[in-house]
Formats: sequence, structure tokens, C-alpha cells
Amino acid sequence: MCQKFIWGDQKSIKVSKEDTALPEDVGGLGMLDIGDFWDSLRFSWVRRAVNSDDQWPKMLALTLSEILGQKVTMSEFLELPLNKIRQTAAKLKNPFWKQVLSLIDKFTKGSIYCFPYRLLKFPFWENPFVLSENKQMNPKNFGSLGQKLKYTYKFFEPLTGNRKTKQEINREYTTRLTDTKFQI
Repeated sequence: MCQKFIWGDQKSIKVSKEDTALPEDVGGLGMLDIGDFWDSLRFSWVRRAVNSDDQWPKMLALTLSEILGQKVTMSEFLELPLNKIRQTAAKLKNPFWKQVLSLIDKFTKGSIYCFPYRLLKFPFWENPFVLSENKQMNPKNFGSLGQKLKYTYKFFEPLTGNRKTKQEINREYTTRLTDTKFQI
């Protein structure tokens, strides 16, 4: 839309859409990417759904609970693995909420690149940023440990930030990790 305004009906556009969105100090035009702007507006409804005491977030949570087969609040829903959120969003009948919740994946990945320390607060299992042999790790492959270690930060020492050893995890969570399963 903005490029059409600048360049009119010319067949060839003089500056790419990506370049127009760059800041002026690096050679761009500092223009707003209208697609990203609309996605941001849609995504702002997630915050509203979590923070509102109105009836509509409760109805949304009820619908999500029915799809998942377990009762969840909006906050609990957002703590689910990204692929579970994506699958649940795809099953929604309401097109608005389907669009809004499908953006969680995009914004989560973007936030990790901007704030890498937040990765520690993400669910560990089925996390697109934690891979073993290029696959997301499934809690079902880890027995009772899959229920005990839900978040990435549980694999690290809180004071030093160092990764816990296999022995420390075995002792802390009374489990028996093998070398093949412990590849973080």
C-alpha cells in the first residue's frame, strides 16, 4: 500500500519492500511494514485475553480446553509447547482467534532472537529451539522425567548458569538418564 503511494502505478518498484522498512540511518526509508503492523495488532489480543477478567477470555479458554481435552486458563495455554498451541489454533472455528493464536509461533521465535535469555523460561519439551538429532524432544521418550522437567531452566544451575550434569539431574529428579538421552 505504501509502495503504491510512493511509486504510483509504475510497473517496476524502485526499492524493495524490505529496504523501505530499514531505518533511514542504514539506507532505508524507515517505513512501517503494514503486514507486521497488523500482526502486532492481532497479537495484542493475546495480552488482553490473559489480563482481562471479562467473560470473553473465559469463553475462549473454555473452547481451548474442549479442543485440548483438559481444562486450561489462557496463561496455562500459552505455556504449552508451541506445536500444541499451533495444533489447537488450527482447530478453532473462529477465524479471528485462529489468526491471533497462529501468530504465537511467529512472535515467540522473534522474541527469542531479541531476548535469548527468555529461552530458559520456555517449555523444554517439543521446543523448536531445543533439538536432538534435528528433532524436537518429546517428553514421552523420557518416562517420568518428562513430567518433572517441564522448563529449559531446570537443566541449568540457578546461580552459575552452568548446565547440570547427567548425574546431578539423576540425583535431583530420581531418574536414570543415559548418555544417548542427555544431549543438550
